[in-house]
Amino acid sequence: MTRSFLSRRRSVRTDASASLESDIVATLSPSNTLPHGSSIPDLDEDVMETICAFTEDIHDLLSVSLACSTMWRIAIRQLLRTQTIRLNSRKVICGFREFILNQKPTRAQHIRSLAILHDAWSPGHRLFHLNDMGDQLMDILDCAVNLDTLDLSLDNFEFNRADRYARLSSAIASMRALRHLSLSDPYLLGTIIVLNALSSPPVTICIRSTTIFPVPFLIPPPSPLKIATALDRFQSTPSVLTSLHFDFISLNEDTFALPQIRSVRSVFVSEVRGGPRLDVLLHLFPNLDGTLRLRLTPQERFRLFDNELRLAQIRDDNRRTQEVHHWARLDMLDCEAMTAFAFALQCPVRRLTISRFDSRVLADMRPQHLVVTSIRLPQDLTLINDCTRTPSLCAGSQASHVVLVLAHEAQDHRAENVDFMPRRSENVVFKSAVQALAFFPHVTHARLVFECYKDHPFRDELDEYDLVHQMRECASISPDGRILAACPSLRCLVVTAAGRDESQAGIPSHGGWFATRAWRVVEGNDRQRTTGRAEPASRRLEELSDYAARSIIEAEDLGLPDELEQNLASYGM
Repeated sequence: MTRSFLSRRRSVRTDASASLESDIVATLSPSNTLPHGSSIPDLDEDVMETICAFTEDIHDLLSVSLACSTMWRIAIRQLLRTQTIRLNSRKVICGFREFILNQKPTRAQHIRSLAILHDAWSPGHRLFHLNDMGDQLMDILDCAVNLDTLDLSLDNFEFNRADRYARLSSAIASMRALRHLSLSDPYLLGTIIVLNALSSPPVTICIRSTTIFPVPFLIPPPSPLKIATALDRFQSTPSVLTSLHFDFISLNEDTFALPQIRSVRSVFVSEVRGGPRLDVLLHLFPNLDGTLRLRLTPQERFRLFDNELRLAQIRDDNRRTQEVHHWARLDMLDCEAMTAFAFALQCPVRRLTISRFDSRVLADMRPQHLVVTSIRLPQDLTLINDCTRTPSLCAGSQASHVVLVLAHEAQDHRAENVDFMPRRSENVVFKSAVQALAFFPHVTHARLVFECYKDHPFRDELDEYDLVHQMRECASISPDGRILAACPSLRCLVVTAAGRDESQAGIPSHGGWFATRAWRVVEGNDRQRTTGRAEPASRRLEELSDYAARSIIEAEDLGLPDELEQNLASYGM
């Protein structure tokens, strides 16, 4: 599973490490006395370098730094090189600035990742802070010339101050090693300043507009795609921009006036206005072959779902557009199922992530890897079963790698689903998984994610409890053997159970859960060994270790979208 670009090479932060910024600043504070004692044996400096290089945990790194003065310098240098320094409070900003300026020549050059978060530019109470936070932040940015990753929030940035404008441009221009840039900006004014100041393009640019428009027709929404003009000057440089992230874009006729961004291979958009228009995307990003991830606005989704004629028209338009030019391939497409159908892509897609099961999309695209992020229990099972029994709808069932999220949001609708009433003698959840996997007879690697959420009791509480209980226990019991019969080519199965039951919070056995287990399929012929007769080899599931499970998820690309993965993990906290 690929992480978001700002955390791809960083350790994942948990709630337990949320206060580490203060710990770091306290350790880095120049007022602290360096450890002069030798709590460890004398070691060569290259050995100390190796120790620090293999120490990833921040707490461990800070502990090692206290061993002796030489180790302190090496450990702090390693910390600056490997950890994201998050400037999110006055204490952290002041402390880190003091630390850097205390020995600027030897410390500033090692800063690799910096995050200046929301409201960091707020001036504070000037009676007690003669140098406001903005000036202190600029002091830090001026020093960080070797940054690899910068997450910069420009909320409350004072663009009416010429000196601040000039300092920001100068600081950005000096960052020649910058590879990953993330900008959060209310009106995208600072974004243009930063992009124009870049001396070379980063590999990845993420642009977020933090403005909320309560009256859209009075204040025009920002158009991040206008940054194409600022980036056009980099088209002929050997260092190219390959990935763009937007929180919002508008696909309209005006876009055709913008220059093409030919170097971009992947595009991520949180909200698209203007519908799934392939002509605009092909114009802006003609060489896209990596990842295309986008979500339509709620209004656009409603128009597609509610108007089959409009959907057919968009689909026809997209087909005609691709007669002139289409992408050679896409590694990953992540969007709503209806959007994928409207695109009518003519290029092969290796991995498809869609929000719900849609046989038309699968037959149209025939991906090798498929992720369906929401198969509702029990509502969507009938749809899948109908497709399984209809040969014309099974054209998209050739995927070799499948990730299915079977979601149950407990609601009081049991009377309308009598056929789905669970019986004590069967595990209806795994039965549902067998029915879902039956549509993919050629699957070799499958991951089943059982997600359940319940926040209040229901009238048919006993049956409801059985279903919630089964969802919770899916990762602690062996999978149903019928999965092997439904998937004769299956080689590996990963099961994740995640959920929360808040309806009986006072009961210790209730609450949240999150667990993942994995099994590989092995061939066995026990009867031949005991009877001496040659018989067909039986297949069985052999459980793997946690490490092997994580390795398989990564190696076989069985991960979920970052947001969903994080949401599921939060259930177990």
